[in-house]
Amino acid sequence: IECSARSMKLLGTSFDLRLGGEDLIFPHHEDEIAQSEGATGEPFVKHWLHGAHLLVEGKKMSKSLGNFWTVSDAFELHHPLALRYALLSVPYRNPIDLTPEFLADADSHYERLVSVYGASLGADGESGADLAGASERFAAAMDDDFNTGGAIAELFELAKVINKFCDAKNLETAGDEHPDAISELPQLLIV
Repeated sequence: IECSARSMKLLGTSFDLRLGGEDLIFPHHEDEIAQSEGATGEPFVKHWLHGAHLLVEGKKMSKSLGNFWTVSDAFELHHPLALRYALLSVPYRNPIDLTPEFLADADSHYERLVSVYGASLGADGESGADLAGASERFAAAMDDDFNTGGAIAELFELAKVINKFCDAKNLETAGDEHPDAISELPQLLIV
């Protein structure tokens, strides 16, 4: 009853989004729904996101197995935004295996986006103020069951345009495919 009471105290009797691990669907979240809707007569939560388990070297992360990381431990080895990238790069319904290779790959991809972000800040105003549909494609991916992997793929498509621009130093060449993409990459990367 604690989660129902705390949620309703902080968020009201009905709210948009509730998250949790897939192991909480039954009985925990089903109990929350029954308790809350029984008490209020209103729908409790509009959207539920149940994430798959975090794995470490193929095994479920748990204290009992001794493969548990704290956030502080992770931040000692990886930039916080690189970890965010790693966690968002896999659809939330799929398990994430936190192997050294996966995290090194996330570090590399994060650094690439940071590099492109810096380059896009230096692009001049003639590079365009519109994203040529990239914002819409990014939003469409997010609206598709919170498809963060698809949204990140859109960022890398824009990164290609930015890199082409930086290499060519010429908007006519860089803008062939996405003429207005250069200037809005920083806004998407901040998301």
